[in-house]
Amino acid sequence: MGYYNQKFLLSFALDDITERGLPVDIERQTKLREYIESEEIRLLAEIQALVPFAVRPLSKAYKGLPKDLRTALKERDLIVKKAGLDYYHINHYDLCNSLNYYLIDDQFVRVEDFNPNSHKQLINYLTYMGYRIPLHIDTGEATTGKEEFAQLIAETDDELLKLTQKIKKLTKLGGTYASGDWIPGEDGCVHGTFRYTTAIGQTAATKPNCQQFPEHFDKKDEWISEIMRQVKGSIRAKEGHKLVKVDARSAHARMQGFLAEDPDYYRLASLDLHSYTTGHYMNVPDAREMILLNDADLHRRLKEINKQYNHIRNSMVKRITYLMQYGGGAEKAATILRVAVAEVEGLISFITQLFPLSFADFPKKIKALVKQHPRLVSPHGHCRWMWDGDLQQAIAFMVANPFHAHIQDAIVRLFQQGVFSRYNVVNFTHDALWLHPLEADVPAAIKAVQVEFERPSEILVNSLGAFWCSADAQVGDSLLDMEDV
Repeated sequence: MGYYNQKFLLSFALDDITERGLPVDIERQTKLREYIESEEIRLLAEIQALVPFAVRPLSKAYKGLPKDLRTALKERDLIVKKAGLDYYHINHYDLCNSLNYYLIDDQFVRVEDFNPNSHKQLINYLTYMGYRIPLHIDTGEATTGKEEFAQLIAETDDELLKLTQKIKKLTKLGGTYASGDWIPGEDGCVHGTFRYTTAIGQTAATKPNCQQFPEHFDKKDEWISEIMRQVKGSIRAKEGHKLVKVDARSAHARMQGFLAEDPDYYRLASLDLHSYTTGHYMNVPDAREMILLNDADLHRRLKEINKQYNHIRNSMVKRITYLMQYGGGAEKAATILRVAVAEVEGLISFITQLFPLSFADFPKKIKALVKQHPRLVSPHGHCRWMWDGDLQQAIAFMVANPFHAHIQDAIVRLFQQGVFSRYNVVNFTHDALWLHPLEADVPAAIKAVQVEFERPSEILVNSLGAFWCSADAQVGDSLLDMEDV
C-alpha cells in the first residue's frame, strides 16, 4: 500500500509539477546575479587586504623571468637581458611586487590571491592565527562547515572570517538561485525533477532543487536581507496570476504527540508548543494552570510568553525540541547551538519530564520494537531495516515517515481531483504545496488544498482519534511579499 500510494500514484502528481514548472522572473534574476557578482568582488578585495603574507598561496617557482613580468619590463623599456634574477628583483622591486612576484631561493614566485572558499587555505589561516581548528562532530576531521565556522567567528570576532562567511553565503546563493538549473527556459519556468532518495519517505528534487528554498534569515542583518529580498523576489507570479502557498501547520510536532498518544503535546503543537515549554522552563507564575485554559485564552497567553522570552524560545527550546523529536542527543545539540553540553542535557531532561509520554515512553516503545526485530514498518507500510539498532534513526523514521506519507496522500487526492491542472500547482516542499492560480481563483485554490490537507487520516487512528492538522495559506505576487490569508 505504501509503495502504491507514496511512490506509484505520487509520481504522476510530481511529474505534473515538473512539467508545469516554477515561474522565475529572468530580469530580476539577472539583477540578482549582477548584484552577487559585484558583492563578491568587493568582499574579495577586502579579504585580500587582511590576509597575512605568510598564508597567501604561492605559485610554482619560475626558472627565469616569468612571461608577464618580462612583458611588463619591455613595455617600460627596462633591461630584460644579461642580468640575473637578483638584478630584476632589486632594481625593479616595485614593478615585481605590483605583479605579486617575489624572489625566494633564487627563483621568482608569484603570490596568489587568498581563496576564502578553499578549505585548505582557511585551515592554514586558522593555524597561523593560533585559533582553534574546528572538528567535524561525526568524523573528527578538521572542518570549515557552516555551524562550526559560525562558532569560530563567535569565539574570535575575526574580521577576515566574517567576510569569508559572507563570501560563502554569496557563492551558495549565486550558484544556486542565479545560475545553472535555476535559469528559466523559454516558458519562464524552472523544472525540478522529483526523486525518492531518503530513508524516511521524504521526496527530494534536483536540477534545480526547488524543494529547498531559503525561508529563514536574520532580518536585522541588512546585508543578507537585501540579497534575500532579491532572491525571493525572483520567484514571481506571471501577469494575472498569484503565488499561493498552503502548508501543514506544526505537522511534525503534531505527529510526535499523536504517535506518542500524548494529548497535551498533540494539542499544544497546534497552538505554540515552544512558548508553552519556555514558560515552564522560565517558571512563569501561571505555568501549571496554563494547560487548563481554553484554546483561545491559551493561545493569547503563549503569545505573551513568546514576546517576553523570544530569544530563549527560538535559540534553545525550539531547536532542542526539534532535535528530540528525531532522537537527537545532547552532544550534537550543544555543538550546533554552541553552548555547554551540561546546559543542553538539563533542558533535554526538563522537556522529557514535562512531556514524559512523548520523550520517555515513546522512545522506549521504539527501542523495544528495534530490539524485537530490526525491520520497522510505519503505519503506511513503509519499511526500514535497523541492523545497527540506531535508536535515533529508528525514532526519526517512525515519526517522520507517517507525516510525509500523510501529506503525500493528500497530494495524490488533489492531483486526482484535477486541482493541479485547475489551479496550476508549481511546487511541493515537503509540508507545503505551491500554486500559481489566476488571481480570481485564489480563494477556491486555497480552499481546495486546505480541505485535503486538513482531512482526518483513515490510517493514523489511535486513542486520540484520527490524526489531522490544520493548514495555513499565504498569497503574494512573489515569494518576497507573501501575506497570510
